[in-house]
Amino acid sequence: MTRYLILPGVLVLVGAAWAAGAGGRGTGFLKVDTPGLVVKLAAGKSFVVGKVKEVPVPTGRAVPFAAGSYKASSVTLYAKDKAGKLWSLQSAGRLGKLGKFNIAEGETTTLQGGGPLRVSVRVKVLKGSDLTYDDFSIEDGPKVRPERGAPYVLVKVRYVGQAGEEYSPFVKMGKRIEEYSPFVKMGKRILPLPAICILDENGNSVIEGPYRPAGVRGAIVGASGVGGREGFLRPMLAGFPERIRVKVVQDLGPFEIEPEEKPKLHSVIPKGKGPKPPPEKGP
Repeated sequence: MTRYLILPGVLVLVGAAWAAGAGGRGTGFLKVDTPGLVVKLAAGKSFVVGKVKEVPVPTGRAVPFAAGSYKASSVTLYAKDKAGKLWSLQSAGRLGKLGKFNIAEGETTTLQGGGPLRVSVRVKVLKGSDLTYDDFSIEDGPKVRPERGAPYVLVKVRYVGQAGEEYSPFVKMGKRIEEYSPFVKMGKRILPLPAICILDENGNSVIEGPYRPAGVRGAIVGASGVGGREGFLRPMLAGFPERIRVKVVQDLGPFEIEPEEKPKLHSVIPKGKGPKPPPEKGP
């Protein structure tokens, strides 16, 4: 059984202070009703250039806030495994229904998200001329250069929660609740990255390999020590199928994932190279 972490009640004071400083506005309540889900509200500019102040909302209790409209800046989903180790997934991309919401005076707004999560795969065809040396991982070789006339396929992965919020596949493990750096330090570590398997429409293997984090080429990024563009980037060599399926293999520990019976079919015909194949017919 999955065991979730519930944040300390002291964080309720943050919301109460916000409500007290509302300048005459009435007070409502905000409740995050998903165990282990931490929603961080945008609260103005931070002293750090380019960032916003964030107010974390604790799980499972109604926190007083001034009535009005609110925006979430990020969400983090936490869970503990059977050994008591803390895992986390950080939002990346859309926040769905958690992104914007209203708190009415005298009423409680309830937010829900988290698992079971659904895997979402985005497939994009790029021209070699659109890529640079920095788009490739250092594990691709020290002198990799894109073939300017060749098309490349880029696969990106997100996990989608029940509110439509999207999480990065870079699941992390650590002993404390705090902002995580992509670098390994202070007893925290990034767990193994997803493995990407590209199949043809009949399910035959075409190519496979590890999913890579984004970073500056040559820098030590994440546990694998690679740089380049986030995702799975490979050239579409002769014989590469026009329609592919993408299978994602990853251990997400205590997080519940919706089973995927058959990966979606994606067209990878480069633009200007012919008509797009018809979509698959449903049952």
